[in-house]
Amino acid sequence: MLQLFAYEDVLSDGKLNAVYDKDDGATLLFFVPQLLSFLLHGAYESSSNLEEWILATCKRNVYFAHRCYWFLRAWSLESKHTTPNRLSHSSSLTSFENLDEGSNIDSSSKYVPKFLPEERAVIEDLLRKVMTAGEKPARALHLGVGKDMDDDDIDTVDLGTSSLNAVMAAGSIPVDPNTGEFSSSHWEAIAAKRKYGFMPLDQTLRASHAISKHTGAQKSYFDATPVFLDALLTIADNLFRVPREHRTDEFRRQLKLLESEALPSNSIYLPLQDSNHRVWRIVADESIAISTKERVPCIICMEVVDYEAKPTKKKTEVLHTALPDLTHPGSEKELIHRWRFGYRDPHRRDTALRKFAYQMKNSMQKIHLNQMKASVKNRIEKLKDTKKDLQGFFPIQVPHSFDEDEEDVRPSSPELHTRDPLRSTDIERGETKGTATSKPRSVEGSPQSKKATMAISPTTPEHDKPLAPTMGQWESPQISRVVDMTPMSNDAFIPFDLRDASYQQEYLDNVRIQPNFGSIDFNQAADIESGADEEKDSSNNPKRTPPVVFKENWKDKEERIRMASAYGSHPGWRLLPILVKANDDLRQEQLASQLIYKISAILAREQVPVWLCPYEIVALTEGGGLIEAIPDTISISSLKKNDHHFTSLNGFFNSFFEDPDQLADAQANFCESLAAYSIVCFLLQIKDRHNGNILLDNKGHLIHIDFGFFFLSSPGKNTGFEGAPFKLTREFVDVMGGPDSRLFRIFRMLCYRSFIALRRHCMEIILLVEMLKKGNENLPCFRGRPDDAIKELRDRFRLDLNDRACLEYVNALVDESLENWRTNWYDRYQRYCVGVL
Repeated sequence: MLQLFAYEDVLSDGKLNAVYDKDDGATLLFFVPQLLSFLLHGAYESSSNLEEWILATCKRNVYFAHRCYWFLRAWSLESKHTTPNRLSHSSSLTSFENLDEGSNIDSSSKYVPKFLPEERAVIEDLLRKVMTAGEKPARALHLGVGKDMDDDDIDTVDLGTSSLNAVMAAGSIPVDPNTGEFSSSHWEAIAAKRKYGFMPLDQTLRASHAISKHTGAQKSYFDATPVFLDALLTIADNLFRVPREHRTDEFRRQLKLLESEALPSNSIYLPLQDSNHRVWRIVADESIAISTKERVPCIICMEVVDYEAKPTKKKTEVLHTALPDLTHPGSEKELIHRWRFGYRDPHRRDTALRKFAYQMKNSMQKIHLNQMKASVKNRIEKLKDTKKDLQGFFPIQVPHSFDEDEEDVRPSSPELHTRDPLRSTDIERGETKGTATSKPRSVEGSPQSKKATMAISPTTPEHDKPLAPTMGQWESPQISRVVDMTPMSNDAFIPFDLRDASYQQEYLDNVRIQPNFGSIDFNQAADIESGADEEKDSSNNPKRTPPVVFKENWKDKEERIRMASAYGSHPGWRLLPILVKANDDLRQEQLASQLIYKISAILAREQVPVWLCPYEIVALTEGGGLIEAIPDTISISSLKKNDHHFTSLNGFFNSFFEDPDQLADAQANFCESLAAYSIVCFLLQIKDRHNGNILLDNKGHLIHIDFGFFFLSSPGKNTGFEGAPFKLTREFVDVMGGPDSRLFRIFRMLCYRSFIALRRHCMEIILLVEMLKKGNENLPCFRGRPDDAIKELRDRFRLDLNDRACLEYVNALVDESLENWRTNWYDRYQRYCVGVL
């Protein structure tokens, strides 16, 4: 991209094609806004060659073609103001075909077109070319026809559907709310034994999918996803005029109507995360509309079915040059994923003495467990020998377990018979595979039953589970339950079964299990009512548990919906939540998300041990788009509102992360994410940093969202009141132990390391903004002065300083931000005037 922007030839020598072929265009999807902006406003002599390459790529990749379509429509044509006709093919969604009619737009503001009429005509012509070029890969995606289709593309998964009546009774087939009729398209997809995606491989049914069922005209496969997403924007926009008390019912009715008209379709996907999926159903009853003063953002849950993307078989016949490899193999997305989700030692930020103590404890656990395993094997061998000796004198029935060389021998106790053993291999790893923590209970018939306090089982029945402390709605990765044992005496009785009653006293008295941190709510759902539950320990003293913001965590919800779904048994099935925002310009937020993604890639490549959560934003029009929902998060403001026992953020950490290992990991996560986001907020000058725009996830990470003000813009008509380099309040510092703590010194060093790494690759960040500045001067973040915004961005990297001077510079930024009076007063204003805690 840098070579292209410098007017070097990257087309004829195949460099741009090499980038595409490396991952089938996944990387280039990220640069679509920059490519098209350069084509329209900066390519000059090479514009015809670049346009030809872009259109050729659209013919190969429908996802690339759709990104081009959305950019031209949202960034260049500004369709919400001037385009009653979407410049699209005919829509089969009769209930949603008038996208702009009655749109919630402020007509009092005077609109000034970006382009002259002749310039606009050129862009409209390019948009039509993109749509025409994208029709071929869209048709192949839908029908699976052509030379590339083989037997691997045919789906023969048995969905276990016995009869139409059974499926209808289970609610697996949507019903049109207007007519009350079941969706025939869903039933055909369920009943077919062989199908391509959702399309039955039957001549008659296949032909019916190729012709529009409403008009009989040729169907546009390219248009399926844009029309579907436009319908979602229409629903969200129209809800603003519906009385609040009727919004939920109307919202879900409209979703069911859209589902019955548009789904299922091989052509419809969501352009967030991995696009290699197809939308099966809209889960209307689990979707919510969030009312605000200006708009109604909607969180929509959809059932999608993933499929494996096939690499392009036919490569372009041009010279391919070798690409420089990253520090780690794989694509940039894989690099960021490993950096974010890779294992990190919970005690990585502890002192050397505490790390040594922790390692010694783990070593002693492993030694003791190895001794237990050896004793179990010896006991089994003795029992086998006893069996052989006794069989020579008289017949005896020996349990089958002793005939096999097994370490997992089930006891005959009826109370514990249905429970799986706690395997020694799991204990060595410091975890078990359970999903809930059982309440204390004694084991009857045991010599130590008076002392035994707990029976641990990974498969504790549902009625034995305490209420899991849940905080929200989105999917939560399963938290491993850490077992912390202290060594027992060498002469301790070692049973042959790890669940044996005689063993439990000595073993279970030394066991600690992490609480199950449920899912956490998305930040906009802050005003949803919730309560806190309490549980009591064995001494009848009330013990505080974390608040329950939602009554069902995401993992349970996903499993419940999977069980009721006709496609739930499919290995590619998953539940995908998205945020749809209408009447909101997401273009500059899309730019901010691009910059944060690139910053994450640089930090991951440089192996800086910090943490960011880049999430994707796609502007579909100038007045709306899609946002990737962040799972397992709650805004700090919502946390304070819903936790009636909340006193401080540090107090919440200590009460929620009860296990010492879990607390140490959460504090380290908080420190690492705070350091990364502090430098990001400084470099990009992200403002409006109240506690409603800062999230906390279930592992203690801090996440910044809502980038409506950055670069030159700020709240209050660009008054620039938030003068601190970044937000660093007392409650943030207290979580790290105070300004004189070891963890806060680590925070300073991580800020410095992040700054140095980004400074080393600053041109990659600046380039993204440079290539978008022409033609987008009207973005609020530029305020008509994009050159000033880019100059100030470059100046903040302080390329005039050496690395040692940068250390003093970063420390000065931290000192200036620490308890800055402007930050404190801005939070007070939000608290008293807006209601953000």
